[in-house]
Amino acid sequence: MAIPVSGSYIIAEAATSRAEMAFCLSMRKTNLSGGTLGTKNNIIIAGNTFSLSAGATRGSWISASKNTSHPVRDTLFRLGWDQVLGEGAIAVYLRSATVGSELGSVAWANASQFSNSVLSYYRHKKWGQVKIKLTRSEAASDTPQVSTIAIEGRAIVPNSEVLIYPTVQHSIGKDFLGIMASQMRVGTDNKDRKWDELYAQSYVYGRNYLNDQMDLYAGLKLDSGRVEYLPIFSGKTDQLGLDSVTKMANFSVRGNLLDNLNNVVVGGENIITGLPQPYGAGRRYRDLLVETNSVLRIWTYYSKQTPTAINNVYTRNVENNLWRVFTVASYTASTPNKTITFTADANIQGDVAMDVTINSKQHPVIILKDILDNEVSIKYNSTQLTKIEAGYPDFVAGVRFESMSGFEAVTRLARVLDMAVYESADKLNFVSLQAMLPSTHTISQSDYKEMQVTRTKLKIANKYSIPYGDYWDDKTKIVAGSDSNSIASFGVRDLSIIYGGEYSYTYTDPISCNDSGVITNLITKLKLRLPSQKEHVFLDDVFTKTLRMELGDKAVINNAFFGYNNKLIAIYERGLDLKTRIADLGAMGYDLYNQFIFAPTADSQLATEWVATPIPSAQVANVSYFF
Repeated sequence: MAIPVSGSYIIAEAATSRAEMAFCLSMRKTNLSGGTLGTKNNIIIAGNTFSLSAGATRGSWISASKNTSHPVRDTLFRLGWDQVLGEGAIAVYLRSATVGSELGSVAWANASQFSNSVLSYYRHKKWGQVKIKLTRSEAASDTPQVSTIAIEGRAIVPNSEVLIYPTVQHSIGKDFLGIMASQMRVGTDNKDRKWDELYAQSYVYGRNYLNDQMDLYAGLKLDSGRVEYLPIFSGKTDQLGLDSVTKMANFSVRGNLLDNLNNVVVGGENIITGLPQPYGAGRRYRDLLVETNSVLRIWTYYSKQTPTAINNVYTRNVENNLWRVFTVASYTASTPNKTITFTADANIQGDVAMDVTINSKQHPVIILKDILDNEVSIKYNSTQLTKIEAGYPDFVAGVRFESMSGFEAVTRLARVLDMAVYESADKLNFVSLQAMLPSTHTISQSDYKEMQVTRTKLKIANKYSIPYGDYWDDKTKIVAGSDSNSIASFGVRDLSIIYGGEYSYTYTDPISCNDSGVITNLITKLKLRLPSQKEHVFLDDVFTKTLRMELGDKAVINNAFFGYNNKLIAIYERGLDLKTRIADLGAMGYDLYNQFIFAPTADSQLATEWVATPIPSAQVANVSYFF
């Protein structure tokens, strides 16, 4: 989904002559929230919620002075808050100054211009103050409310000090299943040792600068002269190189969210007891228990979550090695203790397992949200996930993640949804290729300098066999499918070989499913995009429109040489160079299999071009169409 912009931005973007571009580089994000300290007038503060006093029609609160403590003169303040208007009105203001003593003489500015997700940006000073103003009519029965106000200060690196302009790379992999970190490189002036940690007057003295957040905004100058900035990149410095000859500081910055995922364990051991504590969700079948007291005949189910219900208990039948259900009289189940205590006459023959309902979180999207919210604490685009969930309404799964990295957990859940994951600005984003929005961009031939096209059979899969449920005891629990046309063209290309056995949802897998319909639906979706030849489109020097493009966006593209007339593509790669104003795009063409192959002669088997519709008549000018 394209980054939202104003109408004025669209006009500047569409101008025949390229709009003037500007950028802003910020670092050292500082939390200045500071609670509810300040002065108030006719305002009641309960916890972190501001409301009007009883009978008051207007009131205000002014925060304490906030010092960013940044070593640079200019600061970018960002504000966020939750609000309930009710029958009233809310206004939030900001003022800033070079020193705190000057704040009182500075006029207030409406904070909506540089708050929440608004895309404009303004330069401020090192000290700041916030004001909240609430109003209502005398007849109003309720009061407007503001809560959870967040104040953030970011130091702005002056553009005059940026000697090597930022270059940014975003990608999700050519198969739309990879999860890759974004990267940025930038070089700044260091002749005064301002980036030397050994120099007391430097920006990074006494700081863990290799963990400092750096953010890049870029935008177009509008007719009004104002620049509308878009969030382009957010990451943490992972390398800083200093050069004594050029007197430059060269930063390598990496998107931090995926690194955070790699460094967080989902379902790890209890740090106090050392016992396993797997993360669980939904309903699991035949999950193994561990004998923890042989005298009292107690078996334990290790789980971070307390189960909602224990549904069935099993042991292995020694005669046929199949699971045998215990009668309820053979054991006592305890969900709080996560234990099964067997009677003395219970016939335990081998492994012990149980069917367990952990909780009501059975949809992969709901499970993913729970992990991102409560296990790894990473910001993400919830709206995108909600739309993807709607495209898989009947998906029921059970999850057991044990000592698994957050990255692997997210990857597994993304794959079962045929979903791509990428980071943009400071949050994770998601796109399902089967639930994509309509195309949001039109790329005309005048918008770029050069186009390259690569066609390949890599990652083609046309035979599908996905095991599920109790497959290891019942070999009928497998859903199979194939694409005969693709097999005729490319030979057999097995999903389990192409993707290394990653599509398996049996009871022993980290993600399990007991519904053949769910697996059938997944195969149906895979067959829409995996059997056909892949076409990759690369564009050079296409800048203006790329600033607001997101990975996974659909676009239509035009090119006379390749015969592209509103050709549908999906963007998987974006590179930006803010000095040359050149961008590179990588995209995948859609619906190739159902299009006509254009060959130069009637007997030629060399396809040179894809066209949406053949020219009427079988042959025109010694040209043939194969389909």
